[in-house]
Amino acid sequence: MVTAIMTKVAKNNGFYKLPYTIIRTAAIIILICPAYSAAAEWKIVPRLNLIETYTDNVTLAARGSEKSDFITQINPGISLIGTGARLKVNANYTMQNLFYANGSDSNRTVHQLRAGENAELIKNFLFLDSNANISQQNISLLGPLATTNENITNNRTTIKTYSISPYIRHNFSNFASTQARYTHNAVYTDVGGLSSSQSDSILLSLTSGTAFRTLGWGLNYNKQRIGGLGTSGENERYTGNLRYRVSSKFSLTGTGGYQKFSYTSITGNSAGSFWTTGFA
Repeated sequence: MVTAIMTKVAKNNGFYKLPYTIIRTAAIIILICPAYSAAAEWKIVPRLNLIETYTDNVTLAARGSEKSDFITQINPGISLIGTGARLKVNANYTMQNLFYANGSDSNRTVHQLRAGENAELIKNFLFLDSNANISQQNISLLGPLATTNENITNNRTTIKTYSISPYIRHNFSNFASTQARYTHNAVYTDVGGLSSSQSDSILLSLTSGTAFRTLGWGLNYNKQRIGGLGTSGENERYTGNLRYRVSSKFSLTGTGGYQKFSYTSITGNSAGSFWTTGFA
C-alpha cells in the first residue's frame, strides 16, 4: 500500500543561499582567470528531487527495538560545468532536506558537494588544480553503519575537504620533462578530537624524454608536512628510477631512494634507504 504524506515545512534560509564553499570556489576561479572564464562554455542545470521513503528500522536498532517511519526528502540542487581551451570546471551541489513523519525532532538539512577545477594560467607552463567536497560518512565501525543519510544514528558526521595545487610543467624538447608542484589539503569534521587536519607538500620531478628509447630514467623529490589530529610530522623522500627496454613489449624496472620522517616508527628508525626491482 502506498501512502501520501503531507509535511509542513518551516521556512529554512538554507533554501535561499548556496554554501559559502561554492561561492568562494567560484569567486577564486573568476578572479584568478577571468579571461578563461569568459572564453569557456558554461552549462548550469538546476534540479529538484522529491522522494518519499518508508523504513521499518529508521534507527538501525537491534531486533525487537525497531521503529518504522516515513521519510520525506525535498532536495534542491545545481550542477555547473565549464569547458574551455584552458579552463575546466565541474561542480555538483545538493541540499538534502529530511523530514520524519514520526520523529520531527530529527528533521535536518545536510549539504553535499563535489567540485573540481583545472586551469592553464600560463600556456604550457603554469597550471592550477583545485577541488572541494562535502559528504557524510560513518564515524566508527563499532556503531550502526548507515549507507545513506536517511537513517537516524549518532554514528554519522559531515566531512569537508578541499585541495589546491598550483604547478609548473615544462618540456626540454625530447630530452626530458620537469614538474614542480605545491599542494595544500585540508579535512574538517565535527567529531571531537578529530576536528581537522592539514597537509602541505612539494613535488619536484625530472623524467627522461623520447630521446632515451632504450634506457629511461626519472628523478623525484617529495616533502610533506602534516598537521592536526593532535600531532604533526614531516616526510621527505628522494627517488630515482630506471627502465631498460628489452623489446617493444618487455622492460626491466628498478627504483632506489632515501626517505626520512620526523615521527617515531615501530622499529625506532626515522630514516633509511629503499629499492625495488621488477618488470613491465
